Amino acid sequence: MNKKKYILVLDLDETLFHTSGNNLYIRPGAVDFIKSLYPYFYLIVFTAATKNYADEMLDKIGISNYFLKKFYRQHLTKSGYKDLKTVLRFLIQEKVKYHNKLIKGGSNFKKSNYINELMNINNNILFDKDNNINFNNIIIIDNLVENFKDSQSANGINIIDFTIDKKDNCLKMIKEFLLQMVFLKTKNVREYLCNNLYFISKYIKYIPTSNFTLPIKIIAGNKKNSKRTVKPKSNVKPAAKSDVKPAAKSVVKLKKKNN
Repeated sequence: MNKKKYILVLDLDETLFHTSGNNLYIRPGAVDFIKSLYPYFYLIVFTAATKNYADEMLDKIGISNYFLKKFYRQHLTKSGYKDLKTVLRFLIQEKVKYHNKLIKGGSNFKKSNYINELMNINNNILFDKDNNINFNNIIIIDNLVENFKDSQSANGINIIDFTIDKKDNCLKMIKEFLLQMVFLKTKNVREYLCNNLYFISKYIKYIPTSNFTLPIKIIAGNKKNSKRTVKPKSNVKPAAKSDVKPAAKSVVKLKKKNN
């Protein structure tokens, strides 16, 4: 049974790791974050970095194979931000392409792990009831607020920057926040985020100002199925940057960094 009901788009630099010179500093909890969410999310990389650089970093960390697709610098919009429509349209086009190949090839068509996972994406994740691109099942985690624009402003978790703080626990807390969403079988991630992001305000930079209605039991622990409207807190200040130097074991030496 396919447990994956959502798409999670992840930035790399200052979100999952930080590089300085020939050193790679992995954000604490990054590997556990990926492995824990993999059974429930279709994981996507979307980075402003080059393909060679991004692939090298993911290989160094050992998490490259967990991602269904990777988007790089060339996939940014002309204004330089990450558009979630790019991700959704690509997945739709790929599903159509391989569906047609499967029909033509029949039993002779060999499906890779990539094709199997792609074909397993439920159409309801990609389309709404009116057959439009569906933004209700996709989340982007990024440290740059510029990537939370227009129609996707309520789809983001604007995580604070990571540099070299070995005590950073942002990914741990966001992981639990997202697993709670999965447990509650949330049908609209935009509502869930706007109603509940303030619970993790210490680990993010801003919260959308929209108001949605969600069951009280989501975070409050009330077992009743009644609902309430929650006004998310705004103007959340980012956590202070730490001057703690990295532990030696968290540093991976790099041969060369491609800009």
